This record gives sequence, C-alpha cells and structure tokens, in this order.
Amino acid sequence: MRDEFPVLPPPFSEGIYPCSQCHASMEINRNKRILNEHTSIKLQHAEAMRWCLDCHNPENRNKLRLYNGELIDFGRSYLLCGECHGNVFRDWKAGIHGKR
Repeated sequence: MRDEFPVLPPPFSEGIYPCSQCHASMEINRNKRILNEHTSIKLQHAEAMRWCLDCHNPENRNKLRLYNGELIDFGRSYLLCGECHGNVFRDWKAGIHGKR
C-alpha cells in the first residue's frame, strides 16, 4: 500500500527504537502499571481508559495494531488515530489540522 500521507516518525528521545530490540525477549505483561523503565514515554491520551497495548502490537512492538488486527508502521499512525477520531481524521486528510 502506498503511503498516502507521509508523517514524521515518533520522537524516540531515549534512543530506544526499534522497540522490539528489548521487548522481543520479554514476557508480555498486559497489566496497566507505571512504566519506570521509560521515564520520557508517558501515556497522555485518555490515560484513565487506555493502556499501551491498546494500540501497540504486543508481539512486535515496532508495529501498531488496528482494531481489525492489521499491523501498521508508526509512519501510518494516522490510520490508528482515525479509528476513534473519525471526524478529526477526515478533517486531517483534507488538510484542516495541518497533518500533525
């Protein structure tokens, strides 16, 4: 699939990408908890209702997981955002939100 809307990759300020370099050898822990290992990665999006593995693929942390199970690269994260934020996604595709 062609990349319709190129976006910048997420800012991995800790130098920890690709994620699976560490997570591939770890047991998957789906319990919501404080992430002491990643001090600069903080969930700031519906944090009372969401957890990292709601969007990140637990088996391959270098991918995001859509509701239908499709795995996507971080550069196509807008598809994941659009699953919950359809109206904003529609406007974003039209350029109203500046594709950010």
